[in-house]
Amino acid sequence: MELALNNKDLEMLSYLWEDLKITWDPKHLRCLLDYILDMGWLLGLNWLLGSATSHLLYLSLNPEDKDQFYMFMKKIMPADMQQVLSQNLSEAPYFPFSFLNSPGFFINHKVPVSTIEIVDI
Repeated sequence: MELALNNKDLEMLSYLWEDLKITWDPKHLRCLLDYILDMGWLLGLNWLLGSATSHLLYLSLNPEDKDQFYMFMKKIMPADMQQVLSQNLSEAPYFPFSFLNSPGFFINHKVPVSTIEIVDI
């Protein structure tokens, strides 16, 4: 995995993450996410948050672990990474929990209008 990350080899990373998914658990998702954020690898971040294995691992988290998962949003990162992050977190399966946990994140970043339902009361 580390070789694929250091070489930014998306094909190898995809094989390891998607095809060997029974090898991974939620702690690996967090570690991989932190590593990709530290690298500043936009394509890798977009791929990771959109992958089926990541979705399955995220859905397996309990609410307390989901709270910890969103701690990475508090990291200082360049605007382009924040945009990729907010785009992915505004979609299923992340959006409901991510919005409830960190509404300020979505106020500060552009979220597609189709994501938010406007309700008149």
